[in-house]
Amino acid sequence: MDNFDEILDSLPPLNPSCQNLLRELQGEDSTAQKVEQMLLKDPVISARTLHLANSSFYGFSGKVSSLKQAYIILGKDTLSNLVTSLYLLDQFSKEKTDHSIDGYDSVWKHSLFSGILFSSSSSRFADDGFIISLFQYIGLLAIGMVNPGVLEDLKAKEASIDTMEQVLMDDLGIDLTKLNIEILSYWKLPLGIIEGMKTIQNLDSDLSKELRVCKFIASAMGYRPLGFTYSRPISKPELELITNTTMSLSVLIKEASESFNEINQIIN
Repeated sequence: MDNFDEILDSLPPLNPSCQNLLRELQGEDSTAQKVEQMLLKDPVISARTLHLANSSFYGFSGKVSSLKQAYIILGKDTLSNLVTSLYLLDQFSKEKTDHSIDGYDSVWKHSLFSGILFSSSSSRFADDGFIISLFQYIGLLAIGMVNPGVLEDLKAKEASIDTMEQVLMDDLGIDLTKLNIEILSYWKLPLGIIEGMKTIQNLDSDLSKELRVCKFIASAMGYRPLGFTYSRPISKPELELITNTTMSLSVLIKEASESFNEINQIIN
């Protein structure tokens, strides 16, 4: 099913403040002062942005004193990804309340942990990996808004993380990654995010392989979307895709866990 009209029509419009801010951040004449002024119009998002900019995750703990400084230190692309993430997390959090999206928390925690793990890894895709990981199941949440019974059916069939997408394709004709791309395009999110999502359509791409490793570890750590686990183990060579001689797997997981707890506290 390549026509996702019913699902897209059910989506709430992207927060106008987020739309305006993304337009500003993507413009050639974007300035730190303009971005700061726009962010300050939304006290909740601006406070979270400043807290996250000062988190250990970005490596500037306690050094960012203003939103203008966050723009300068983090750069437009990182700030754009950060703000996009915050708005979408806030948006789906509200939809969870309005529509009782079953499994919302488990899906977002899995996505957040695997994204932090990816970003903290030695992968050359670390920067893109965080945002792609964060939005990897946005289509699943959208399906849950339109037809919550689909998620129940997935759980009843005891699908696993690595078979879930095939079950959706076989039963409903839904290509989850393609749906993710359609949603991100519908909301006119930054092109880099959309292009990254297109890359993982190729399961043999390096980005896709490394994302699978991060998803496997997130599941092993107890962050399981809808309670799903992986049905097959990850090999040592696969694990080595996100580690190197200077960072062991145990150190990577420890650092990711600390960042996860810090970020989860800020956004909630």
